[in-house]
Amino acid sequence: MAGCGQRPPDDAIVMVGTVERDRLEMLAPITETLVELPVQEGQKVAAGALIARLDDARLKEEIAALQSTRDAEKARLDELEAGFRTEEIAQARAAHQAAVAKAELAAVEFQRAKTLATQTIEAQSRFDSAKASLDAAEAEKRRAAEALRLQETGYRGEQIRAQRAAVEAASARLREAQVRLGQLSIKAPCDCSVSTLPFRPGERVLQGVSVATLRAADRPFARVFVPERVKAIIKPGVEGVAKVDGVAREFKARVRTVASEASFTPFYALTERERERLVFAAKVDLIEPEASELPVGVPVTVRISTK
Repeated sequence: MAGCGQRPPDDAIVMVGTVERDRLEMLAPITETLVELPVQEGQKVAAGALIARLDDARLKEEIAALQSTRDAEKARLDELEAGFRTEEIAQARAAHQAAVAKAELAAVEFQRAKTLATQTIEAQSRFDSAKASLDAAEAEKRRAAEALRLQETGYRGEQIRAQRAAVEAASARLREAQVRLGQLSIKAPCDCSVSTLPFRPGERVLQGVSVATLRAADRPFARVFVPERVKAIIKPGVEGVAKVDGVAREFKARVRTVASEASFTPFYALTERERERLVFAAKVDLIEPEASELPVGVPVTVRISTK
């Protein structure tokens, strides 16, 4: 067998490696207790299947509180947009009329007290009291007039816009919490097999820690190493063939990625004739459907023709 990067008689590039599958780490979105783990290591699961579920009791309480806040803000917005009821307007009009009548009476008393103010000290005291009453009555009349105007014209546009923004903010917080609730149920993103399950129900999982490691069932690939002298030839999209140890047939292969940074040739890729040390890790997809049954870790040889 030709070594890593060695040129056989047909002028092909030969690279060796192992069959791999995409590794998926399912991370805990928050620090919480693991309450459900319905799968086992080695089990095959379909896309969307539940892998693990974290305790959602506290988050559900938070969502209930956010819903109450959103509903209260929405009720306030509905009130502003609807304006005042007929009964409220009538009540404000009656209050304004009473304030006007009170102010008119105070004005009459003030004029009477003003006429008598120059006659006696007692009349002067009555004048001062009447003046204060008149000022208070005028202020009350103005307040009642403003209240009536508000009732008749409704709330200002900026009040409604501000309240509408408050409703949108409360709704956004609620949606964000609902998204976090959905994330507590960790599901398989594709058809895959369960590789490792480091935790058991009842254990507390820290945020960002892997709850399960999955391996994708589709798209097996060969992890090989490209010698530096042929890196310019081995590019994403280039096709070739792959031979897996223990399998009689060859599989069509296509280069998926080539690392931009070099590493050193692994020991199993070295031969007596090939001593190059500088290589670039690459992923080569095995694109035929039959390749989906290949086990992980078996040696594979990828050959890419330069003709």
